[in-house]
Amino acid sequence: MWHIRKNKKQILWQFVKKTVEEETKVFQNPGIGWYTMYSFAIEDEMIPNELIWCLHAEETIAFVLLDIGSYRDRMLDETALEHLEQILGFFLEQQKDVILRPVYDREGKGKEREPEDLSQVTGHLKQIAEALKRMPNSVFAVQGTLIGNWGEMHGSRYLSAEDLRQLYQCMEENFPPQVVLAVRTPALWRTCCTEADLERHNRRFSLFDDALFGSETDLGTFGFRTREASEWTERWNRMEELRFWEQVCRYLPSGGETVLGEVEYSEHAVIHQMKEMHVSYLNHRYDLRVLEKWRQISCQMPGIWHGHSLYEYIEAHLGYRFVVENLEFISEKKRISLRFAVKNKGFGACWFETEVELIQETEAEWHRYPLGNLLQDLACEDHRQIVVSLKPEEGKIFLCAYRKSDCRMISFAHATSDYGMLYLGCLRRAACDSQTGNSV
Repeated sequence: MWHIRKNKKQILWQFVKKTVEEETKVFQNPGIGWYTMYSFAIEDEMIPNELIWCLHAEETIAFVLLDIGSYRDRMLDETALEHLEQILGFFLEQQKDVILRPVYDREGKGKEREPEDLSQVTGHLKQIAEALKRMPNSVFAVQGTLIGNWGEMHGSRYLSAEDLRQLYQCMEENFPPQVVLAVRTPALWRTCCTEADLERHNRRFSLFDDALFGSETDLGTFGFRTREASEWTERWNRMEELRFWEQVCRYLPSGGETVLGEVEYSEHAVIHQMKEMHVSYLNHRYDLRVLEKWRQISCQMPGIWHGHSLYEYIEAHLGYRFVVENLEFISEKKRISLRFAVKNKGFGACWFETEVELIQETEAEWHRYPLGNLLQDLACEDHRQIVVSLKPEEGKIFLCAYRKSDCRMISFAHATSDYGMLYLGCLRRAACDSQTGNSV
């Protein structure tokens, strides 16, 4: 409890601070966490009614694998585009953020299922992009460029540097600017972009890895040679590729799937790689053997996570995880204010625009103090200092945040956080001794 003296009438104010400690609870924040894959053929007439019972309440993400292989020799017609919008509309209605991977192949036969001409691929990409423009806030990331086995950009006839750059350029020019684009490996990223592109402020080109921990190279995601001994577009060794991945995805979401391999990764190695890759989302069903191993490993790190399972730790740190620290009440002459820091303890940054505000709830009204887009681009382990001047009125103080595009609330990682409203404490007038001016 803190006291300040305000003006000649000796009015004292108290701020009764709520203990703000990080909670081990997993908060269902937009755009991060576990996902389940839902596979569709674009010619399917409707979404089956029972699909709603297959959704998982604890997941905020749905991974949509959309097979358009039946249209490999023609453009998508009105019926197909209606089906695409119906699928996206279903998940939007269920408040699921979508990762979309449009593909020609779901059987590992990419070359057989792909169009005969690259112009057909770019034509399909433009049609999908137009559909996303008509469905704002339905998709936050698009994986791949339609080509390859399962859309993973291998086993394709269109893997030349010229073809890949043309596909990337088509997506960069046509997809809505808020949609993150992701390719399968760092080498593919470098084939599409130059080193100067790493410094672009508005860059939205990310990565995904569907073979996490599957081998020393994540089943070919990385190579063995050093960067110095390799070309820009070749695969580098694991250490240097992870360093490159960290740079690419520092402010963008990345993720994928785990695979059980012959290499045993320690708790430290798993967490370290998750941090380096800034993992924001993971498949909740694959590979179950890996996830079960994580459930059996007890965290040895100090602090609130000691004794919890590695699975619980990873689950709580996918993407961003905001914690309020060092809350202080300050008096400076006629001004009273709160000062605190917001730290991101998650693996990844918040890549979308946010709005943050402090709320002072009094008997008469709510005073709102807009703080702006404070959370976007707050990277792993980074923090921001915030100072807010308060009105000298009794009331409760809350901190809240939400995604600007759709006002979805973002919860802070504290027990007192309820639907995004974090209770910090209350400001109240103190009893005062008229002779001494001291509170009683």
